[in-house]
Amino acid sequence: MVAALRATTSASLDEAFVTAADQMLPEWEAVFGLPVRPDLSDAARRTLLTARAQATKGGTPDLIKVALDVLATTPVSIAEGFYDPLGVAREVFRFSIVISATDDADIYLKARMSAVVDIMKPAHVGYRFVQDGLFRFDDAAHGFDEGALDGG
Repeated sequence: MVAALRATTSASLDEAFVTAADQMLPEWEAVFGLPVRPDLSDAARRTLLTARAQATKGGTPDLIKVALDVLATTPVSIAEGFYDPLGVAREVFRFSIVISATDDADIYLKARMSAVVDIMKPAHVGYRFVQDGLFRFDDAAHGFDEGALDGG
């Protein structure tokens, strides 16, 4: 009897967290303003809920990246300022979200990612998605030679 009570208590506690819920997924989706999607697997629904829960934490680029990485098939990168291939304009209060070609082709995934970013970003900040491979960083951590891009 004690084991059954413990199992019931443990299962109830699981429902209190979006990452472990299964019976209360519709209630969690309502709390976060997501459509109830019984056509998706429980794991997929928990992933969407986790991303939306992350979105409530604030609007720094690092936190936006954490929330988007939950949804994306590969990790995203975020760079402040829009990418300008001619180097003419680097805009303030703007950022580029670099995503894989696979993620870029999935309009439904991009819509979910946009919904998360719209919640998290400050109102005065703009953003856009840029496909990986079209965007270059000037640092060795991203696989590019700093000297070649900055003339040094």
